[in-house]
Amino acid sequence: MTEATGFAASDIVLVYVACADRDEARRIGRSLVARHLAACVHIGDHEALYWWQDRIAEEPEAHLLVKTTGARYPEARDHILAGHGHALPGLTAWAVSGHAPFLGWITASCAKPEPG
Repeated sequence: MTEATGFAASDIVLVYVACADRDEARRIGRSLVARHLAACVHIGDHEALYWWQDRIAEEPEAHLLVKTTGARYPEARDHILAGHGHALPGLTAWAVSGHAPFLGWITASCAKPEPG
């Protein structure tokens, strides 16, 4: 387990990210998958209610649910934050358990490709 992330390299990690809109979510998500920083991402629309600058804000947003590994999480997190448009990106992550073959697929999909 690394102190910086709290995840072991072998952990399967779900990352939830609130984005400004579907275009931003799709751009970030596609880039994560293309770089093997995520096995897959789910994109959905939602309405957000939250405190911002001393008032309650109500905004349509999109979200990403990112499936990655503990080993790839630091790079995935940094990639998400670098491409995110919000002043305070909403990003949370947690380790999960589940169906072993599916978790194995996530691990294999996030493996760094061999130089070719």
